[in-house]
Amino acid sequence: MDDLKDTFTFESIEQEKIYSPKKILNYLNSLIEDDLTLKNIWVEGEVYNFSQSSNGHIYFSLKEEDTTLDCTYFKGRQNKFFLNQFEIKNGITILALGDITLYKKNGKCQLNVKQISEGTKENLIFKKIQQTYEKLLKEGLFDESKKKKLPLLPITIGIATSEFGAVLRDIIQVAKNRFPEINIVIASCVVQGEEAVESIANAIEILNDPFYQVDVIIAGRGGGSFDDLLPFSEEVVVRAFANSKVPIVSAVGHQINKPLCELAADKVAATPSNAAEIVVPDIQNIKMLLNTIEEKIRNIVLARISYYQNQLRILFHRRLYLDPIRILEPHYQYLDELFRKIQLYIEDFLKKKSNELRILEEKLKRLNPQEPLRRGYALVFKHPSKELIKNTKEIQEEDLLQIQFSDGSVFTKVIKRLN
Repeated sequence: MDDLKDTFTFESIEQEKIYSPKKILNYLNSLIEDDLTLKNIWVEGEVYNFSQSSNGHIYFSLKEEDTTLDCTYFKGRQNKFFLNQFEIKNGITILALGDITLYKKNGKCQLNVKQISEGTKENLIFKKIQQTYEKLLKEGLFDESKKKKLPLLPITIGIATSEFGAVLRDIIQVAKNRFPEINIVIASCVVQGEEAVESIANAIEILNDPFYQVDVIIAGRGGGSFDDLLPFSEEVVVRAFANSKVPIVSAVGHQINKPLCELAADKVAATPSNAAEIVVPDIQNIKMLLNTIEEKIRNIVLARISYYQNQLRILFHRRLYLDPIRILEPHYQYLDELFRKIQLYIEDFLKKKSNELRILEEKLKRLNPQEPLRRGYALVFKHPSKELIKNTKEIQEEDLLQIQFSDGSVFTKVIKRLN
């Protein structure tokens, strides 16, 4: 036993590198993540083991003979528009676009799906429609803010559809039944086949010509197969719907396969006849509405007339209307009293100011330099300087003086000064 222990050692195991499952899976995951070949790839196969969680996530496998590839299609990546085009279920063949990833919990590779479309015959068509949808969506052609309101009472409607078949007759019949006076402009176009795309777009452009004064357009056809409706998902036609300056109603008439033009139209009708019902108002309903409005207006006007008649009757019985002069008489008396008060005030004011004026005159007389002269005083000036002499110190002998009296002046010469 001891010999066996001595013979057996762990050197060989220790010399080899040992990996855990987690490390192996992490390494494989890094290889897959870095491999661009496994990104954005289309995989075609038969749907197998399909299921959908309560959260909306979809799980299935793509099967080919005895091989299966697990797939996950998470809700955040799902395109509702294309999911409405067909139903994913076990047994159908589809195309799935996505990235190959490794689910570490079970070590299985799976496809994380980004887009799906039906396989085989229609796969290329759906891929093209999807690419057109995403391109125009990014440009904002489907934004709700760009939708135009339909006119309440159109005078002229334009119809872009085939001149053959029941569609045009149905639209005209419904429109005329609802509003016989409606004007209709028809832009005939091919609605299926290779010529349809350009033909439909040209018809919409013609109906946008101001010469025809079209208020709203109905464009569409009477339903059809998936292939029949393809022109209404072509980019040129979708842009014609979106760029129409005149409000436009899509009337393709198919509830299963919805073409892209419905996303660009201002309104979608289930059928061409339904489009006519949406666009053209019923004249009988309009007449009833106008009668109701007329009745309401009449009642309002009559009520106002009755109110003002009553107000006039009340006014006619008032004293102001019966004897208007009598209303003014008390004011006449008041004005007379006011006038007398003003007159007395003015007289008193003038007397007061007259007395003040006499007092000022007396003061001015006393300040008049001629007044002392009248009382016998005189003013003495040096001659010829006219300098007023106030005392004898300002006079020298031989000075020539001018003596001013009240009635004149004399000149004299100083002989002698006495102090």
